[in-house]
Amino acid sequence: MPPPAPVPLHTARGRHRWRVLISRLAPRGLHVAGSRGSLLSENPGIPTGARVKPTLNFHHLMRDHCLAVDLGRMTETDAATAVARAIQQTLACARVNFWNVSGPVGQRQMRRVTGYDGRAGRVLSEPLVLQETTGEFFRRLYDTGCYVCPDTACDPLLREIFRTYLQPTQALTMIVAAFYVDERVWGMISCVHDAARRWTAAEITALRKCASELSRRRAQVLDS
Repeated sequence: MPPPAPVPLHTARGRHRWRVLISRLAPRGLHVAGSRGSLLSENPGIPTGARVKPTLNFHHLMRDHCLAVDLGRMTETDAATAVARAIQQTLACARVNFWNVSGPVGQRQMRRVTGYDGRAGRVLSEPLVLQETTGEFFRRLYDTGCYVCPDTACDPLLREIFRTYLQPTQALTMIVAAFYVDERVWGMISCVHDAARRWTAAEITALRKCASELSRRRAQVLDS
């Protein structure tokens, strides 16, 4: 019996088969050239309450999305959104945000570029600006590259931002990793959770790797 003829992707049946294929491959963290973002974006993925060892290869993830941006297949914001969702699913946290940092020391602002809320299952595209309240947080972040907070309510460096942002959004524990340009903090990735949690070394390392890839990508863009 001859094999069945392929179903064109422009038909409803073809699109359905493509979505099924994507949903089956998504947990592997793969990417299909020409598709809209990571395959992870088509799958609800890991429940936010589950704790798993991070297995996503951030180098490959960033490489694939950067290539898609360079080829004009997706915007930088689309790529950041897909990465935020992949991080949220891999770390099984409540929410992931990407931030730009700008302004002089003492008056720096964090502007959200994009994010993903795993609890609500939605992209966080609404503009959000947070004002620097203490330079000590940024100094720590600059010195270590990563700020780990097991309890945001008790952290003196987060006192003001806890009152205005972390507490209203139920961000009880947090990791922040910085990415750099010219040895200064250019942006941040924040992962927050809405329940008591001890961040593992593997989770912290995974977020550091993603931030490192962003630093490398930004340096390549500026050099080109």
